Amino acid sequence: HRSPHLVVYCPVLCSVAHLAATYLNIPDVSLLTAAGPGFWDAAFASSGGSAAGLITAIRVNTANTRAIEGIRSLINMPNLSLNTSESEPLIHEYYTGVNIVTTIASMADVLNENDAQFYESKGKKFEFVGPLLGESQATVAAASSEEEVADLFKHVQEAAAANRKVIYVSMGTVVTGDAPEHGWNGTSGSALTGKQLCQAVFQAVFAELGSGESPLLSPPPPPPPPPSPAPPPPPP
Repeated sequence: HRSPHLVVYCPVLCSVAHLAATYLNIPDVSLLTAAGPGFWDAAFASSGGSAAGLITAIRVNTANTRAIEGIRSLINMPNLSLNTSESEPLIHEYYTGVNIVTTIASMADVLNENDAQFYESKGKKFEFVGPLLGESQATVAAASSEEEVADLFKHVQEAAAANRKVIYVSMGTVVTGDAPEHGWNGTSGSALTGKQLCQAVFQAVFAELGSGESPLLSPPPPPPPPPSPAPPPPPP
């Protein structure tokens, strides 16, 4: 019988792994594939609702209350709030001391100031490491060569130097991946494959933003002509 040396878990879908590891004194680290701990605020902003409203709904659910009491008793952690405290961030107890986030900090959902201060006071850190694709990416979509990537960023740098706006469009790693149901050749239960969905989005982006009339992706306007020289002074 061997115990694990480390538990890596999803804090959104598998928080029970964290609670079990804590109870068994096994080190653990969360792997958050949402865009940072601010993802809850982004979700409420796009679909409505609020953290306070969700907490209220959880607290008035008697079956959930009994479940929380059972968890507290089972693992001997009576102080667990488990999303019933309005003064604490949602799912904060599902995070551990170090949490890996699979995006970069500049693309993370904004974390409100109160939650940011709470996590800092509790010593919970979020390490933004970017997509964990590995050396051999699990993808069916054709990957760009090093030369193509270098040429792409050369155009981006030239556009930035000319004060042109740069638009970044990403379809992520799911619909471009090799998962049979949700990947490049999968349909996710719809009428479109991942490939068709990506091509439709990119086609729309270029159609809307890449025309000659577009102020975004079209060439920048020529610089204004230099001012005309001042006329010579009148003769004395």
